[in-house]
Amino acid sequence: MEKQEKVLTLSEVMEKLREKGYDHEFKYTSEGLIDSTGKKYQSQDLLILKTYHFDDDSNPDDIINLYIIKTPEGVIGYSPDTYKDDFSRQSVYSNFIIYIPKSKNEADAFDL
Repeated sequence: MEKQEKVLTLSEVMEKLREKGYDHEFKYTSEGLIDSTGKKYQSQDLLILKTYHFDDDSNPDDIINLYIIKTPEGVIGYSPDTYKDDFSRQSVYSNFIIYIPKSKNEADAFDL
């Protein structure tokens, strides 16, 4: 029998990330993703370990993708797709994110 993964809410995922020390937020700017220290990363420098998708059935505008990202230094953090109200910024962010490679290596498997 296949084990079914529990569906987590955004706040539960954020709390689990914090508990594991993965609470580094990467913010998007025109220069790439920037961590809390100001270090800048380009898409080819990063790795997406997992993507969480959250939606609200009562409000289709409340859709958020949360990308769990790993840097070359081994820092794990997240980048939320929160640009739904700004179409031009959303488009640029999406174009940046699609060029970040997705992990295919079991050693990089990410589980909360």
